[in-house]
Amino acid sequence: MRRLVKWFIWPALVMLASIALVAAGYHHLLQAPTTLIPANKAASQQANLADSQAVSAHHRSQIAEADLTTLLTARPQTERLVASAGVGRVAIPTVDISLPIFNQINDSTLSLGTVLYFPERRLGQGNTVLASHHYLGGEGLLNALNRVKKGDEILVSDLTTVWVYRVAANQVVNQDQVSVLANTGDARVTLIRCEGPRGTDYRRVVTGLLTRRTSLTTNSAKSLGITASKLPAKDDGPLAFVAAALARTISHHQLDGWLWLLLAINLAVLIGCGAGYVLAGDRPKKPSRAER
Repeated sequence: MRRLVKWFIWPALVMLASIALVAAGYHHLLQAPTTLIPANKAASQQANLADSQAVSAHHRSQIAEADLTTLLTARPQTERLVASAGVGRVAIPTVDISLPIFNQINDSTLSLGTVLYFPERRLGQGNTVLASHHYLGGEGLLNALNRVKKGDEILVSDLTTVWVYRVAANQVVNQDQVSVLANTGDARVTLIRCEGPRGTDYRRVVTGLLTRRTSLTTNSAKSLGITASKLPAKDDGPLAFVAAALARTISHHQLDGWLWLLLAINLAVLIGCGAGYVLAGDRPKKPSRAER
């Protein structure tokens, strides 16, 4: 039994740890990228909002189902798209949602934040519909919508003004129930994402009714991801290192060199342990004191 523990149990634990590291890296890969924005960008965000143009129903119908390749293609464009198509921020503090709002509808913007489904509708007026892609297994974007409760606050801002909405409904509807997208006489916000695996016909819809309009404060800026300080440095920890290797693997459709190395080390450990176990079993046993 000691021989088994020495040559297999401990090495197996080491290999399980490496598998857990890769799994954690994959989970890290699914997280939304940091999209904090300096408060001094308010003018450019408002200029983008003023330039928002209506899009056709056909354009919206061309949105493809998202996969990891879509996400990986979008991430390098984060800074550029926030600058060129960002029009503000949306946040639901109770579930730690804090995302940019874009006025361009495409797979990249839907993978980095929320988009104005009807860019011609102005913030704080009528039904402001915000949509995003849904990546199962991740915790970014609007994945946490299912945990939003009635009465929770939704903050929408153009980096100067904050519109505060109170959640009135959280429901799952069929994709054909387009009435949730219709413009309304009252001021409301509608957040929408897919519900279920790829190809699902269902949508998660959260509706909030406008309660007040205020100026940006320190507390609301923090919730919205608006900062006056220097933006944080990029994550260079071990999880980010593994996630980057997985990203290269998915993008290039071949195992990344770092992951090959990890696999080779695990195989070498396994082969070495097997050989050690066999050789250790062939050694002659030392005679006991009774046999001497």
